[in-house]
Amino acid sequence: MTVGRTAHRPRTGRRFLLGAVSVALGVLLPLLLIEAVLRFLPVTEPVYAQPVNERMPYRHFLPNRDVTYSRGWDFSIVTRKHINNFGFTSDVDFVRDDASPLLVVIGDSFVEAWQVPDEQTLQSRLAARVAGRGRVYGIGFSGSPLSQYLAYAEMARKEFAPRAMAIVIVGNDFDESLIEYKREPGYYYFGRHGNELVLERIDHPGQNWEVALASKSSLAMYVRHTIGFDIRRVSAALDPEPAPEAGFAGNVAIEASTERVANSDAAIAAFLAQLPLRSGLGPEQILFVIDAIRPQLYEPAALARAEASYFGQMRRHFMQQASAARFEVLDMTAAFAASFEQDKQRFEFPGDNHWNALGHRVVADQVAASRVFARTFR
Repeated sequence: MTVGRTAHRPRTGRRFLLGAVSVALGVLLPLLLIEAVLRFLPVTEPVYAQPVNERMPYRHFLPNRDVTYSRGWDFSIVTRKHINNFGFTSDVDFVRDDASPLLVVIGDSFVEAWQVPDEQTLQSRLAARVAGRGRVYGIGFSGSPLSQYLAYAEMARKEFAPRAMAIVIVGNDFDESLIEYKREPGYYYFGRHGNELVLERIDHPGQNWEVALASKSSLAMYVRHTIGFDIRRVSAALDPEPAPEAGFAGNVAIEASTERVANSDAAIAAFLAQLPLRSGLGPEQILFVIDAIRPQLYEPAALARAEASYFGQMRRHFMQQASAARFEVLDMTAAFAASFEQDKQRFEFPGDNHWNALGHRVVADQVAASRVFARTFR
């Protein structure tokens, strides 16, 4: 009978629901297990970038915190870092009203220096040399180019009135100073106003709710920050014609088109012209620390070829213009090469181009021997 057949019909809806629940649990339970395990490992902790606007015009992190930083799927780099009262990675707080001589070190991720303990950074090593008779502060934030260094120099002048500055120059500082090449919120860039390059700030709302939510998960932090997963890198890896490994020098593309070089030269000129006014210092009170072309540094023939690369050209152009304007310029090539010749130890991490502890030490030794450092801490 029809009624009997209906009574014994398979309950497909219930089976589907049970199947869906089984699949969900099969996916969710392993993720929860991984999440639990990672909570006992040194996964990178969130740092909470703060808003950048008219009231808070400088890029910085949530102040007064200790955080763990790690890099590599196997945690090949692990450090414990302090974020000070001004929101920068530093083992000392910055003091406004202090009459002792102050040197401010400005830069990007090389000064931020997540990869090495605070006491091993360039600025901390210099501070140890002048302990009791002066101070050295490090103001660095990843992604900062020349244009952002101007903003930090102005901040340092207003907040601390330093006696001198040392500014670290690396491969991506030049074209990324121009808003036509990069426009990430929270930073200052050069915008074109007629024939002039004018400093412009792109405001940043601070940490959005998606990022704040993801920061609560150790698994999410491990994938995004410790491993450094980025969907753009996946896309590049799937490209049928990926760029060769030799396509970079100084951590930027070797290619040096005429337009790219000309625009970068304009950014250098604008930076050097504006720096004395924004910093409140004369050229004789400012030192530029120019990174060497790495990894080509370790092979003389490769280094010679790399001189024609984009970074090779921009290093020369920057040093020529800065020297002509009477700034002190420190080219790290000779010091790095001499150190490597002696002990064959590299200055960066495997898979990470930032200076390791040795790199920071060699740079600190050279800065300490500079005229600017000597005049600041007589």
